[in-house]
Amino acid sequence: MKMNEIPVECEDAAMLRDAIDVLMRQGWAQDMMEDFHGRVCMVGAIGKACAARMGEPVGSLNLTPAVNGALFAVQRVLYYRENGVDGLSTLTAWNDTHGRTREQVIAVLRAAANRLEEGR
Repeated sequence: MKMNEIPVECEDAAMLRDAIDVLMRQGWAQDMMEDFHGRVCMVGAIGKACAARMGEPVGSLNLTPAVNGALFAVQRVLYYRENGVDGLSTLTAWNDTHGRTREQVIAVLRAAANRLEEGR
């Protein structure tokens, strides 16, 4: 899925900030959405935050318009930072890159939330 193909129906900065809280509370994971310790990857944290906000069961990633909007906001930040990150599989690959840190993931989520709040 390319950046411009993702529907932007719910770009909610608060949801991305909730994803940061999920990462801080549960811990960060690579190579899976959620590990057996409850740690989550960036996409998993967004999915959990969206599910909690929408009152949906928290489980596997449900690509609702809200989740797509949040993922799109993150993709835009990474696209401008790294020129070329434009799909869900690429987001997970970025999260799973050897040497990536939780702090880098949180920084990108924070930057995406800030962009939404600024209307960019």
